[in-house]
Amino acid sequence: MAAAHVSSSAWAVFLLAGLLVWTLALLSWRQRSDAPAAGWLALTLLGMGQVLVFYAASFAGGLSLEARLTAIDLTYLGWVLAPAAFLFYIARLTQLDGWLNNAIIAVIAVISAGFGILILGPWGEQLFFSGGRDPQTFDFPASTAYWAFTIWSYVLIVTALSLTALSASRSPRLHRSQVVLVYVTLALPLVLSLFGAQNIKFLGVDPTVLSLLIVAFTAYAISHFRSFDLRPLTQAERQLASNRGVVVVDSYGRLTQMNAAAAQLLGPFEDAILGEDIERIWAQSPAIVAGLRGADLAGIAAVTGNSEQMLTFERSPIIEPSGRRSGTLVFIERTDSNSFDTCLMPGTADA
Repeated sequence: MAAAHVSSSAWAVFLLAGLLVWTLALLSWRQRSDAPAAGWLALTLLGMGQVLVFYAASFAGGLSLEARLTAIDLTYLGWVLAPAAFLFYIARLTQLDGWLNNAIIAVIAVISAGFGILILGPWGEQLFFSGGRDPQTFDFPASTAYWAFTIWSYVLIVTALSLTALSASRSPRLHRSQVVLVYVTLALPLVLSLFGAQNIKFLGVDPTVLSLLIVAFTAYAISHFRSFDLRPLTQAERQLASNRGVVVVDSYGRLTQMNAAAAQLLGPFEDAILGEDIERIWAQSPAIVAGLRGADLAGIAAVTGNSEQMLTFERSPIIEPSGRRSGTLVFIERTDSNSFDTCLMPGTADA
């Protein structure tokens, strides 16, 4: 007869899920120098991965009952870390963090750490676990301390979800259907966790832990995938959406974006040329390259179609939140002039 709370499939699934979430945490941590919110995302995923890995260990038949009970108790390290880090991540990412000063961060950190000490300290078994977990189901009667911790976690999570909903409703990136998708995705884990708080299981698994998979991938997606993207528009994106001609050149001199107004001034634009060096794109138009590179030119005479026009170039550095320069915005405007020093057309030799 199989031992209680042992499942090789649950062990394998949650272990792999935890390792995958930790991989996302590592990728996010490596991006922290360019995006300050990435550090909080990494900590969020680290905590969620910790819950998944130790929850997996609680199903491992090769471990003693005492070791499996210890493993599931240690999941609370992740439960303490993840809600607070998730709130900080969402607030920083959406830039709805004006209220989140160092004092408030310190208070949230101290309260969360206090619950961690309460749960995992020598008094935890009596005060939090009401005398210990059931060796068959690993459940325990909800204590006052348990409900206090649950309410605290919900306060943090609901605050983060409220900021997410507010940002989604205001986002210039998302269409209405995408906003609804964000709402549904974030509401589902909250509903599942309500079942978990009542010790209700699905196929022998705590639905609260299942919800972590949804939250983890959603947290990663809202800063990496367009369908969930809640980030405010960057400096470059705001400028590209304007009626002014704008070209974005990265720090290596490659074209990364060009809006319709710039394409009208410089020539037809195709996505295939993105990532190419500007010298290669305008190989036959060195004066345009010079303008994009920052040469001190009062104006460049260019021919687009059947019309002649004088163009001026203005450059502005793109500065990441970390302070690192990642590229250059080049603003291109048409000026009225009847005199031309150079006659150029993209794809043709200088006249």
